[in-house]
Amino acid sequence: MLLKYFPLFFDGQEFVVKLLPDLYDLDNEEVQENKLVKITDLQGDSFDNFIQGFNHNLIGHKYFKERLEYVLKNFRLLNRAEEQKVLSIFLYGKSGIGKTEVARLIANGLQDKCYLAKINFQNYSSQDSLNSLIGSPAGYVGCEHGELSDKIKKSKVGVLLCDEFEKTTRPVFSYFLELLEEGKFTDSMTREYDLDGYVIIFTSNLPNETEYKKVIPPELQTRFDLVCEFEEPTAAEKKDFLDLLLERAKSKYSEQFASITMTEDEKQKLYSFDYSSISALRDIKRLFNNRLMDYFAEKDVL
Repeated sequence: MLLKYFPLFFDGQEFVVKLLPDLYDLDNEEVQENKLVKITDLQGDSFDNFIQGFNHNLIGHKYFKERLEYVLKNFRLLNRAEEQKVLSIFLYGKSGIGKTEVARLIANGLQDKCYLAKINFQNYSSQDSLNSLIGSPAGYVGCEHGELSDKIKKSKVGVLLCDEFEKTTRPVFSYFLELLEEGKFTDSMTREYDLDGYVIIFTSNLPNETEYKKVIPPELQTRFDLVCEFEEPTAAEKKDFLDLLLERAKSKYSEQFASITMTEDEKQKLYSFDYSSISALRDIKRLFNNRLMDYFAEKDVL
């Protein structure tokens, strides 16, 4: 009785797919869900739309935006030609002015509301910090898996954010020197992780180029494809940021805005707080959000 079903297995996959189309579709959906999305996957209009969205959502930093588009275009071609495995970007400047936002925007431009692999190197300032990053060596008590590999595996986009990188140690600097050179890394258990096509963003609160050259080893400086200082936003850029926050709020709080009509006077009242002395955009955002909640309360739409 069972022998008549054997041809399903011996005569090719086509018969099985026809009999079990739902199973085939589920398998395809799982593959797509687990697919890693990288900047090197973007072509034509998809890349242009990515750049347009990035430039719209990052306020100010005109020079950086121009340089980023340039290096991304080059990287896609060089990566396909197997000339460059990863793109490394180092951003320095005061806290809260958009450096980490760059990584979030790149990641979300690849996949909306995705998990971003982020490591805060403020936590890697001790002499044994490399073990925490890549795992303890075999035979030693500690964690087999380091934070770097754990977060890389969790993320579905080819973006890695190394925050406050200047606070780490010489062994970690040396480790990343090799990582950027090879485009891959090995953890303490000799498991290899390929970062081909990744964009790696290093951020630092170092205030200027002098401090950057003093703290970051010269040999590592030569591995960065783009180094840029982020400056404090101008008064006009702060106003643009408020407009962007309101635009996002109308999307996020669509139910509340559907019940009201904000007049121009109400909009100006929402913006009417002294942000002239505030350089950190995150602080302006916090004040804006509080004022927006007050506005919703006045309109009784909370």
